[in-house]
Amino acid sequence: MDHQYEAAPTPSVSKACSRCRARKVKCDMLVPQCSTCTKQNEDCNIVDYVSYPYAEIEKLQNQVAVLHAKLAEAASTARIQDTVTRGPSVDGPAPQDPQYTQNEAAADDVLKEAEEVGILAVAGSNQQSQTTYAGSATGSTFVRIFFKQLHFLPYTTLFTLEAGLDPVSMSATAGLPPFTIAKLLWNAYIARIHIWWPFLSLYSLRQAIQQIYKDPSRCNEFQKFTVFLVFALGSRESLENEDYKQMRDLNSPIAYFKTGLRFFAQFGDHDRQIFNIQAVLLLGVWMLHSNSSSHISDLWQMSRYAMSMALETGLHRHNKTWCFPQDELEIRNRTWWSVYALERQVAVFTGRVLSVRDHAVQALMASPSSIDQLTESEARAAPVFRSSKILPFNLIVQLRRIAGRVLESIYIARGPDGRCPTASFQDICNMSKEIHRELEEWKKHLDDSGLKSSREHSELKIEYCIILLLLNRPSPTFMVPSREMLSICSGAASSAIRHWHKLAVDYGISAACPSPRQLHSILLVGLAALYCDWQSTMVTSSVTSSVSSRGSMAPHRHGQETAVVLDLLERGIKLINEPALSKFRDLFHAARLKVYGPLSSKTPLGVDSDDSNAFAQPAQFWNPPSDPASMYGVQNPMAAMEEGLDAYRNEVTDLFDAGVLDIDNMLSNWYDAIMS
Repeated sequence: MDHQYEAAPTPSVSKACSRCRARKVKCDMLVPQCSTCTKQNEDCNIVDYVSYPYAEIEKLQNQVAVLHAKLAEAASTARIQDTVTRGPSVDGPAPQDPQYTQNEAAADDVLKEAEEVGILAVAGSNQQSQTTYAGSATGSTFVRIFFKQLHFLPYTTLFTLEAGLDPVSMSATAGLPPFTIAKLLWNAYIARIHIWWPFLSLYSLRQAIQQIYKDPSRCNEFQKFTVFLVFALGSRESLENEDYKQMRDLNSPIAYFKTGLRFFAQFGDHDRQIFNIQAVLLLGVWMLHSNSSSHISDLWQMSRYAMSMALETGLHRHNKTWCFPQDELEIRNRTWWSVYALERQVAVFTGRVLSVRDHAVQALMASPSSIDQLTESEARAAPVFRSSKILPFNLIVQLRRIAGRVLESIYIARGPDGRCPTASFQDICNMSKEIHRELEEWKKHLDDSGLKSSREHSELKIEYCIILLLLNRPSPTFMVPSREMLSICSGAASSAIRHWHKLAVDYGISAACPSPRQLHSILLVGLAALYCDWQSTMVTSSVTSSVSSRGSMAPHRHGQETAVVLDLLERGIKLINEPALSKFRDLFHAARLKVYGPLSSKTPLGVDSDDSNAFAQPAQFWNPPSDPASMYGVQNPMAAMEEGLDAYRNEVTDLFDAGVLDIDNMLSNWYDAIMS
């Protein structure tokens, strides 16, 4: 094969080498060695006396980057195919490579992959945090169980998951934008941030923005900090807004954020007052969707700090003798519930303990107030908030409360023997049933809220589905889900994927996967969908005829949905611009091939993966083979869960006796614990 190479770039500046100048002979200045030095077999330093224009250097760097990308893609493809060919297929066991015959080594490998999925929730792509604790709620237990049953042998990733350059540059600063831009960012803050975190008075914020443009010297440090954080959050929410793009804002979201931090340093260590708590809340809200590794790692500490200050100032208490004005009391209540929601959210996705129990909270729920009054232009920009006010906020607070109960029951700490020292298995089963009933009641409130067809409805539904999956997927309490739990998992995974797809179609990929946090959620929901399909084909259909006679199993119900997940992961990683996260896309791709076989490797959605219009398709483009309940032989999953502990034990015993599960020490200890 003939190769064509581009001509070597011509130096912009050239001088004779030292040897030719010393001997006063003509130097032809050939690089990397002049002809005279070549003939005399002498060392030549001509390379020290030539320089190239930056355009040439940049061109070469781009070519090197393209070659590295092609090499990475080729290595990734080969690695995935190698992973899939190892271990037993879905049709039965296959001979294993001798180097993978050691059970302990294989278990360690699976455990490592599962821990990395958990660390993704706690530290993002920052693998300097390998020793960071990631609780079972991060998905580490679920992934370990699933991959162990798949005989999924992990691969050595091409990327070392080193922490790259932190996008939070200390030199990034922003000036006040033109007022037209400020107005757009303010409206975006109301529509997308205040609707979920309404702890600041819109009236006071509006006054601060007007004052900072009129006479900045009359604004205090907290007002300046708040204004720039509002601009930072509004700018980040507006990145795909065409009107905002046309305004050509010279400041980036991170520049607004860093400028705000400069003012935070002036008051952040003052006495514990409510404005300090609100400032920390604004930082926490920013960190929730930040790509910075330091922000992802520090969010748990930030949420605990906010909770400590809130408890210290008594925001969680309510006393009728306190003589707060109505608006001030409302701000206190909203600030408390914002801290509560943030702390519960972070505790659940990091798998860590809660700071305060629900029985210690007396604060009143948020209610409509004059502090939310909108101008005409603000009302047009935030139609959902105009009509629903604080309803979405109260709904998400209720959901965070339920999620905290899941964390304290299903994911409660256990000893090495699989037993929980503080609650019996029957107690936890009863708590699980009660939580299911609470979720059903919450869903009725959502359906009656009037939010349907809005972006906020999809976001609430996704959070609801994630909690359902936390409750029903393999966990420290229920390592082997029942048919009813699988049915609920299947429906929840389908619903979450559909709503993520809808968000990506309607608002862009940044609405579905803006940061490693959402990437982690999408990955775990996709793995839950794969688990349901694997369980239906490999386990349920292999049990006794009494089980299989309950209904024909519809294989691969989630085939197209998991293809959407793969596409969401791919596009999300490109948006986040963190190559190290490609490991998790490859991990999901390999697991999908293990469950569905080689035919599932076709491009998701039947489009080119580089096609920017791939999401411009109807949201209902797939048709699952059957309803998840009938698929698992369950007509009413919620009613079936009332059958009790004995029915669950019998079903698990059938699975163990049938020999379709790969039993290890952890599963064995868990089985002994639930049977005792």
